[in-house]
Amino acid sequence: MRAQHPRVQVGVDVEVVVHAEAGAVGYLLKDSAPDEVVAAVRAAARGHVPLDPRVAAAVLPAARRSPADALSAREREVLRLLARGLANKQIGRSLGISERTVKVHVGHVGHVFRAIGVADRTSAALWARQHLPE
Repeated sequence: MRAQHPRVQVGVDVEVVVHAEAGAVGYLLKDSAPDEVVAAVRAAARGHVPLDPRVAAAVLPAARRSPADALSAREREVLRLLARGLANKQIGRSLGISERTVKVHVGHVGHVFRAIGVADRTSAALWARQHLPE
């Protein structure tokens, strides 16, 4: 369709987003409010790519990934115990690893903080409570 009508801006529903070959330049859901549709059409006319945030996970591979996906099973275990309020020594004992190994997982130089985007132990514990099921 886009080849036949290059000036027409087309949007499609999320169910066909992945298979859209008509040259769609933006994506909305069918329950989008009328003012959102108008805003998206205007944005497309200006050369922008209107994308409903709820569609992002269907379209953008990075949006489907959770920071937890970047963690090893052991790092997730350490985080769960940290979220319960255990000290490094207690976490190590519980998992059969050294306190030093726990510090490597959780400390500022460890992978965990970088992977989940936090800067301290408290933030890591809060993140784990929200994102890691028991």
